[in-house]
Amino acid sequence: CLIIAVDIVEGIVLHRISFGCNVAMFVMAFVAFFTKFRIRGKKHELFVAIAYGIGAVVWTVLWIMQLCGVLS
Repeated sequence: CLIIAVDIVEGIVLHRISFGCNVAMFVMAFVAFFTKFRIRGKKHELFVAIAYGIGAVVWTVLWIMQLCGVLS
């Protein structure tokens, strides 16, 4: 929740957000759901983990583009 609050404040004040924080949030959720899938073996947890994994890749690419100066 704190990362989302930081994103909102940065968006309002600086008119941009730091994509690095979102990478951390999505990677943590991916690891949590993938671990739940490995322990319980329920397929819906695998699908949620894949969705978070895709989100983590997207945010990572955006973060790298932001670091390179392509995105402001």
